[in-house]
Amino acid sequence: MNEKSRELNLEVIECSEHVAEVTALRGSGFRFVVNLHEKTCSCRQWQVSGISCKHAIAFITSVSNVPLENYVDIYYSAEKFRVAYAQLVPAMEDKSQWPQSCHGFFMHPPLLKATAGRRKTEVQRLHREDKEKRTAQMSYLYRLWPSLAKLQEGQSRRHCSNAGCEVINYVLFEVQ
Repeated sequence: MNEKSRELNLEVIECSEHVAEVTALRGSGFRFVVNLHEKTCSCRQWQVSGISCKHAIAFITSVSNVPLENYVDIYYSAEKFRVAYAQLVPAMEDKSQWPQSCHGFFMHPPLLKATAGRRKTEVQRLHREDKEKRTAQMSYLYRLWPSLAKLQEGQSRRHCSNAGCEVINYVLFEVQ
């Protein structure tokens, strides 16, 4: 754990023995105040989870050789785990064997609001129709003018000099 704390790229500026300001070396540059005595950090992750955050770990490892386990909430200790599971934990029955409850009414699922934007199926349908339309136009033109279907090397439909290409250019690039 101490090896990982050296890779955090955090700068620790001690204010006192128990309080420090921790800043990220690269990135956002936010500053977090860590208090080891009260086990708090201004990011609030330590207070919420009970496990010291990366700012606190950086401060703890920079100050002394105190084990990190001293700064983890007591509820994460092996002793509390043993106490919680010392008694027999009953086995669960299958869901089909659970007792049925009847409250005299049926609880319907909540009504959901429509999300913003076009539905995904509608977008896919529009793309599919557009692709089919273009394919139909191309096959129609290739049937009409088979000689124009295979252009000379380096020649494009957009810059074709043949008179028939004007019709193809009009259908392909201007009518859509």
